[in-house]
Amino acid sequence: TELVHYLRLKRRRKVKIIHGDALRVDWTVTLKDNPSTTLGVATSGYRIVANIPYSMTSPLLRKIFSLEHKPTLAVFLIQREMAERLVAPPGSSERGFLTILAEANAASKIVRKVRPGSFYPKPKVESAIITVRPRKSEVDKLYWPAVEAGFRHKRQTLCNAINKDLKIPKAKIIALLERAKLAPLIRAQDLSFDDWATISQRIEKLLKKS
Repeated sequence: TELVHYLRLKRRRKVKIIHGDALRVDWTVTLKDNPSTTLGVATSGYRIVANIPYSMTSPLLRKIFSLEHKPTLAVFLIQREMAERLVAPPGSSERGFLTILAEANAASKIVRKVRPGSFYPKPKVESAIITVRPRKSEVDKLYWPAVEAGFRHKRQTLCNAINKDLKIPKAKIIALLERAKLAPLIRAQDLSFDDWATISQRIEKLLKKS
């Protein structure tokens, strides 16, 4: 609130100040008076740069991924653990459902890690600057109930996780994994995005046949 008051006192002509909840404000309709816009969105695109409360990282990213008019780039200062989770490679214990969602919608990269001493007062956690570049969504390549099941029980094998939530016989899941040249004891975090695309689609077909 103090920052908003300060910025309004500056009265910059080309700056439009909107005081609101980032999860509720529609950023894509804030440029209506700009003649270079189409449907309220600048033809050159827009960018998001923010130091956000760490607890809203996941819902904010989900909002960005769901927008019809996505930003060309988002740069966030977020908790280091969350940043590492977003870019976690296959095999990493940090890899989770949000990782797959991010991979389906954007290219993400950690630019720099930030120590607590860079802030006053010092936070109890380390931070990181991450860039998120939205791209053409590939969410349709995945059968999301399978992804959710895999990461809901990520300490179990993928076979046990899928069997537990989707009730597919283990023998069929093992056969499916072997056809995809994946180990029967593989876990959800071991799969790449392309692996998930293949496996989840085959799981969906199994469910439709049953």
